[in-house]
This record gives sequence, C-alpha cells and structure tokens, in this order.
Amino acid sequence: MARVQVLISLLVVGVLVSSGLSAPVALTGNPMASDYDIVITDAANEPDLAEHLDIDQLFLAGDPGNGPADRYYLALTVNDPDISRMGGPTSFFGRTVLGIVFLGNSSLLHELSVVLTANNVYCYVDGTQLGANDFSAAVDGGLEISLLKDLMPNMAAAQFDVLAQLDDTGSHADDQLVAFGIPEPATLGLLMLGGLGLIRRRR
Repeated sequence: MARVQVLISLLVVGVLVSSGLSAPVALTGNPMASDYDIVITDAANEPDLAEHLDIDQLFLAGDPGNGPADRYYLALTVNDPDISRMGGPTSFFGRTVLGIVFLGNSSLLHELSVVLTANNVYCYVDGTQLGANDFSAAVDGGLEISLLKDLMPNMAAAQFDVLAQLDDTGSHADDQLVAFGIPEPATLGLLMLGGLGLIRRRR
C-alpha cells in the first residue's frame, strides 16, 4: 500500500515538570500528570485519526519516591478515551502498538514496543520480549507501564530525544509525537521548557 508522509511544521512548547511527588506504585491505566516527572503534550487535535488512537499526552518517570527504585514508569493518554486495544477499524490483527525510540546524540539508546490486544499486554525492549517479572502494565482510559531500569541501562544519558508512534495496525492512520532534549527522568529537578516537533503520518 502506498504511503504518503506529511510533515506538519508546527512548533509547540512542552512543559517538562518535576512534580516532587512519587511515581505511581499501583498502576491503574488512568495516569495522572502529578505522578510523573515529565509530561509531553501533543497540542494538535487530529480528529481524522482512528477513534481512541489520537495521542494526548506521554508521561515518563524515573524516581518513584516511595515506589520501587529499580523501575522506569511510562504512560500514554489519548484524546478519545478509552485507548483502543484492538487497533483501528481496518486492522487485520486486532491490536494496537505503541513504539518509542529513545535517542541520545542522534544514536539509538533503546527501542520500546508495547503491544495491546483484547486480553493481554506484551512489552519488548530492543526486540526482546519481556517476561512477567520484568514489567507491569495497566490499560483503562490510557496505558501505564513500569519496567526494570536494568533493561534500559543507556537511559542514564543526561538528555535524550523521544520518537513515539501509536500504530493502529491498519490502513487508517498512525499518530506520531517527537520531543527533543528530554532530561533523564531520574535526575530531573527543575522546571524546563522544550520544543516539540510534531510529525504526523497518514497512510
């Protein structure tokens, strides 16, 4: 199937906040911004995307306070909750895939893939499927994940870029979000402003 890529040359401002609060210990699938170190907002509302697959916010945390200190936390919300676990209306596979690439100095740090199906959540880091002891996940209005820091040792970089894509596994549309110069979550201590370039791809 031919694909057409569209670049939206829109620059928005993302506010990256160290809340001082602990990251979520009990994952609910309904993330709250106050629980996370970093909040990245997609300011573009894209109603022509498949329902329940338009990214609203991406959350990151690395210092859980009273939670397990050996885990990173990540969450995603969409503009039309609840998030679809079954992909878009044309998906042959009946699943939704969240892919995130972390880059440091333009080099790959880690690649994270989260596959949602009707009954399960699967997680992969750098192409390796994680076991039940390696990660936890909850899906409701949004998606929340925690995974062992040891699985992503390169995330200790001072700053990194995030390229995220929510894939409907069909022919409708995917939503992409790109953020540059994100501070490593476990060491974030100041209010920071970052420019976000939004890339939107239609298939």
